[in-house]
Amino acid sequence: MTPHEAIRQSLESIQTDFWELDPKTKQPVRELKLHEFASFLACERPLPLNATILRDFAGQAIKPKALGEKYHPDFDFSSTFFTDDQPFNNQYMFVGLNVAARTGAADTREWWNFHDKKLPTNTFKLYLELNQDERYRGCYITDVIKNTVDSDSANVGQNFFFTKSKKLSFIQPVSDQQRAAKLFEWDKNAAATALATDQPYERLYASMADALQEVVTNHEVFNKSARLFVAECKAINPEKIIVFGDTAKEALTQMLATTAFDNEPAVRKLVENCAEIRHYAYRKNFNAWITEYAPKAITDVEDTVIIDQ
Repeated sequence: MTPHEAIRQSLESIQTDFWELDPKTKQPVRELKLHEFASFLACERPLPLNATILRDFAGQAIKPKALGEKYHPDFDFSSTFFTDDQPFNNQYMFVGLNVAARTGAADTREWWNFHDKKLPTNTFKLYLELNQDERYRGCYITDVIKNTVDSDSANVGQNFFFTKSKKLSFIQPVSDQQRAAKLFEWDKNAAATALATDQPYERLYASMADALQEVVTNHEVFNKSARLFVAECKAINPEKIIVFGDTAKEALTQMLATTAFDNEPAVRKLVENCAEIRHYAYRKNFNAWITEYAPKAITDVEDTVIIDQ
């Protein structure tokens, strides 16, 4: 058994406690697997290292179309990853916030996440940011909030109370009814603002009951995601966790207060010492991803202050 295959089997043996629901009855029909949430930084045909790109494009604007025409990268997950004999790179483990499928439905291929080719702009930016050298290739990459599809991280940050009204977060001693009241208030205010400025807006919640249902669902997802994240860390055993953006880091920080981290000092220390780098969805030209953010994706990790408790 190859090292990569051993990791795959370890991950696939984890019970996610997330379920595919029957569209009519809404009853669970199949437990989802980690290959539907996570992946590895291993592409079928990766880009050359950034130094080569900068040399080849000296004096030219770097755009996805031009990169594609010159190098013909294939961002599909590597078809040989689990059969090659290379050692598994567990030096780093990368963590995003949630899956950002933009076409209305997520891909159903195994290990597809972080390998999007339908709308590849952010995929280019992800692999350019982590392409200063080869240290990150083959690393495990996952989302902290599982089974939650939204291309706008602001929605997730708000609906899980990571970025707004943190006093209502799922680790605080308040009721889901109080949280639902806040969601309903935000929705009502947004509708009023849209009306006043003659902008279209579709209400998210027809009633408080609708808002409460979302809160109850998100509360359950938060707790399940915390337990699953701990299991992933124990399977991967990374030396360092790297998170994309401050919202994902806040989510992980809040999860430290859940029971999932009880009696898990090694995983707790990993989260406490995680490094944060720029999220690849950040709007910036492609030259900046190579000349500015790729170097920082190394220096910001190396400069992280280690908390030793």
